[in-house]
Amino acid sequence: MCRLFALILFAFPFATPVHALDIADVILSESVQVGGKDLVLNGAGIRKATIFGIRVYVGALYLTSKTNDVQTILNSPEPKQIILHFVRSVGKEKLQDAWKEAIDKNAPNPTALETPLNTFNAMMEDVDEGSSIVLSFLERKVSVLVNGVEKGEIEGDEFTRGLLLVWLGKYPPNEDLKSGMLGLS
Repeated sequence: MCRLFALILFAFPFATPVHALDIADVILSESVQVGGKDLVLNGAGIRKATIFGIRVYVGALYLTSKTNDVQTILNSPEPKQIILHFVRSVGKEKLQDAWKEAIDKNAPNPTALETPLNTFNAMMEDVDEGSSIVLSFLERKVSVLVNGVEKGEIEGDEFTRGLLLVWLGKYPPNEDLKSGMLGLS
């Protein structure tokens, strides 16, 4: 039996790991599929609360090919996905306030995004530690999954771009999260 194990071990010394990255005990997949296309993990980071640096979620960005150029990501018509893995519970109202604040800070014209943001915020619910929010960007729309339940889609280039700017804009939740998602750290 030991020889068989040793033979297997030496026969497959270069086996690839099942996961790409482990951040704050959250294991991230190397790839996901959106709209029939394979996306690769571009990068990930931890969202920390402003006060006391408490960890809130691990954010992961998936693209068709890796890049750390924000404009390339924003301008690409290719599918994208952002997965937020919560490492602490967050109430619905706090999520809604955070989305509004981030859009107001980062979107070029936040007033124009008021209606789609209200629709998006209506899809939110309380999230517990271990929950996730999955945002899939495909064909000028974003699909929203909260706690594994499909909540709907929001159409429009301006909103999808504004939502991506929440993490990739000038004022991300925290710089380490942005750098991580861009694969810079």
